[in-house]
Amino acid sequence: MISDALRERKDWIGIEWASLSEGEVKRDVKLLDYASGTGNITQALLPYVTTVKGIDLSEKMVEEYNRAASTSGIPPEQALSVVGDLCSASTDIPDHFRKPEWYSFDLAVIGLGFHHFEDPGLAVQRLSERLRKGGVLVIVDFLPFGSEERDMGEVAKTIKHDGFTREGMERLFGDGGMGAVKFDVVGDVTMELKKGTVVRKMFVARAEKL
Repeated sequence: MISDALRERKDWIGIEWASLSEGEVKRDVKLLDYASGTGNITQALLPYVTTVKGIDLSEKMVEEYNRAASTSGIPPEQALSVVGDLCSASTDIPDHFRKPEWYSFDLAVIGLGFHHFEDPGLAVQRLSERLRKGGVLVIVDFLPFGSEERDMGEVAKTIKHDGFTREGMERLFGDGGMGAVKFDVVGDVTMELKKGTVVRKMFVARAEKL
C-alpha cells in the first residue's frame, strides 16, 4: 500500500523525476531511502530516480534490501543500503556519512519508520540537511492510534510515538526549516498483530527544504 500511495502521488510529491515517459531524457535524481527496511520504497520509486542510497539500523534489513536489489538485477551503484543512524542525538555520525555522496539528495523518504524515532524533530532536521535546496522530505506514517492498539510483541518496544496529526507534522517540518507542507490521508491499513487484527489510518506528508 505504501508503494501504491507514493506512485499515485508522484506529481503531488513535487520534484522533477528522472523521467516519467519512455524516450524522455533522464535527469539525475538522488533518493535517500531512510529506515529502508527491505526496500519497498526503493522498488516503488526506482523507475523515476537515477540513484538510491538506503540507510537502516538493522544489519539484517540491509542484507535483505541488498539481496532483493541484486536479485532484481539492480547494480549497487544504482541502489545500495548500508547500516547507519543519522537521527539519534546520542549517536555520533560516522565520517563516511559526511562524504559529498551523502548530501544534496533531491528526495528523502521515510516509510512507516517515523513513529519509531526517539526525536522526530531531530530526524526532520537531520534529513533536511541531507537535501539540496528545494529538495523534498516525504514521511509515510499513521494518524494517532493510541497506545492501547500497540502490538504487545518485541516490535512494540521500539514504538516511540502513537501516530502523528496534520498539525504535528506541520510543526515538525516548520521547526526543521522546511516549508510548502502537504498532508494527505491515504486510508485504512489492516495489520495482523499478535493481539489480533488492527486497522490504522495512514498518511503521506511532504515538505521542501527552504
